[in-house]
Amino acid sequence: MKTLAHRGGSSDGVTAGEPAGWSIGARIAGVAAADVLVVPMIGMASQAAADGAGEVAAVVLSGPLTSLVLAQTRGYDVRVLAVWTRSLVALGVTLLLVVASVSGLRAIEAPQGASPWAPAVAWLTVAFSVLAGFRWLVASALSRSPARTAQPVLVVADESEPASSLAAAVEHPFPRRVLFLSEASDWGAKIREEVSAVEPAQVVVTTALLWGASLDPTRYRRNVDALSSLPCPVRLALPGGSREPKILVPLVERPLGPLDRALKRALDLTLAGSILMFVAPLLVVIALLIKLDSRGPVLFRQPRLGLAGRVFEIYKFRTMHTDAADLGGRRLTVRGDPRVTRVGAFLRRSSLDELPQLLNVLKGDMSLVGPRPHPLEALAGGRPYTDVVPDIARRLAVPPGVTGLAQIEGWRGNTLTERDLVERVRLDLAYIQQWSIWLDLEIILRTPLAILTARNAY
Repeated sequence: MKTLAHRGGSSDGVTAGEPAGWSIGARIAGVAAADVLVVPMIGMASQAAADGAGEVAAVVLSGPLTSLVLAQTRGYDVRVLAVWTRSLVALGVTLLLVVASVSGLRAIEAPQGASPWAPAVAWLTVAFSVLAGFRWLVASALSRSPARTAQPVLVVADESEPASSLAAAVEHPFPRRVLFLSEASDWGAKIREEVSAVEPAQVVVTTALLWGASLDPTRYRRNVDALSSLPCPVRLALPGGSREPKILVPLVERPLGPLDRALKRALDLTLAGSILMFVAPLLVVIALLIKLDSRGPVLFRQPRLGLAGRVFEIYKFRTMHTDAADLGGRRLTVRGDPRVTRVGAFLRRSSLDELPQLLNVLKGDMSLVGPRPHPLEALAGGRPYTDVVPDIARRLAVPPGVTGLAQIEGWRGNTLTERDLVERVRLDLAYIQQWSIWLDLEIILRTPLAILTARNAY
């Protein structure tokens, strides 16, 4: 495998006359500093104008909290700041959550007859207007240097194709990256690895790579299934004229659009943060019980497959003896399994061992709702997952979830038979195709009943 990077414009992507080193880092730092200072200043001013006093500590912390949430949700990503409307969505959702949280705390302590919501509306409106204006200035400046801010296009070609024939694979003024792969290589995994590293706006594949020299339809279907797991659109480059760019036709569309992803992420942050605060005492009790019951750490960390095949570390309460842990997930848990501790048996039946995954949600590794992430070496009926369902990678097109459609329909727990996996994947793909924010809310509301009535969790 070999990789070439092609860039349009100047070699370093800096606009002529623009001071090097000032264009990106300083502007992002300026936006973050403005958020930290402006949000609490306007908050204190609006509260002082309303009642002459306010909860100073909570309001002062609102600035760093706003900046922290935006940083964790990529609100300061240069590709977000370069598009004004996109940065406004990130800013608006974050400010709404922060202002509502601080004002809610004040409402609890407010004297009878006093309402904190009038100054909250003024706070939200003025802070959003000021910071939106600042972001417009930054977006205008960044738009003059598009090669520094735009997502690249990843062009994937067969290694037998000459680089010169790919020069016009796509008309794109931004960075263009070309990845050469051989027919014999596991190029599905290599493309997912490259997509995770580069985060391209789209992937363009050539007909030679997709079909092969013999135009093999089996190879085509296998390769399309591998591309279906990518979290970005995939285009097929059809040959054009000798001096014309290749014609691009849609091959795989992204299941969730930008607004869909923003709504889903906002729901994740709001509910996961709220649930964590609500169950914090329960988490402490469970941790103490685990330590009293058996030796070892409170949390169990295991590698799992996430979005686009990216491996991440999932958090669970430890339910087994430490010397019996199976990081690969090859050995299924059975009823009365001697590896499971006394406290662990209860946690597994009640699914309380999954609560630490709310931290994975806040980190961005997972979503509250989505296909459950599988262990790397999991088996169904004694066979590897990819042997049972060859196109199982299609379920990796959205973030994995703490719960999902398959779980509320009764397909949770072990994959003792191949049908257990087939039905689970079928429902996962149905969730991706039918996704809406209302479907996520329905699944969240139905999850407690599904846990109570589950028969195969042990």
